[in-house]
Amino acid sequence: MKIFFFSFYIFISFLFLSCEDSTYESSIEGFSKLESDLLIKFGKDSYFTDFIIKIDENEKLEVNLLVTDNPYSYKMSGWNYKNGVWNKITEVVLELRRGNIKNYLYSLQNEVNILKMGFLVEESLNYAFENNNKNIELNSIEILSPNKGGVSKRGYVVLLSSKSTKIKYHYNLEGYLIKEEVL
Repeated sequence: MKIFFFSFYIFISFLFLSCEDSTYESSIEGFSKLESDLLIKFGKDSYFTDFIIKIDENEKLEVNLLVTDNPYSYKMSGWNYKNGVWNKITEVVLELRRGNIKNYLYSLQNEVNILKMGFLVEESLNYAFENNNKNIELNSIEILSPNKGGVSKRGYVVLLSSKSTKIKYHYNLEGYLIKEEVL
């Protein structure tokens, strides 16, 4: 009987630990796990837009994105990830007046890199700390995909905030700081 209860305890403990693992931390490891899981969930040939990561009250990543595996269908699915669960929240049909649809979308590991986002978050926090913004935290990070299809204008925007300050760091796709805005 003791063995049964001990085995049951181990099973329940494992279950809780595996549930906790399904969330993404606001760290390089968390961003790395997110990138790996995105490639598994949506496939290596998927295209994304409107990709925003926010930090929830428990300092876990919440992800909102639009994705398609066929860019020329002009149909995309909107997904939200929070508390370890992916939810499909919308279907969108894109309207394109001019240009190539792929100029408005990007693929993971080709044009954008989720792991790089983790490094840019750390770099942004270091910039803020060097400028005496000690209580500042990550609020969100976004992959920019310009509405006019300007591939050269793609990049990352890291938003840090505290009770009194908000700072946006704009990076190009290579990870070079382009602009810092104090809001």
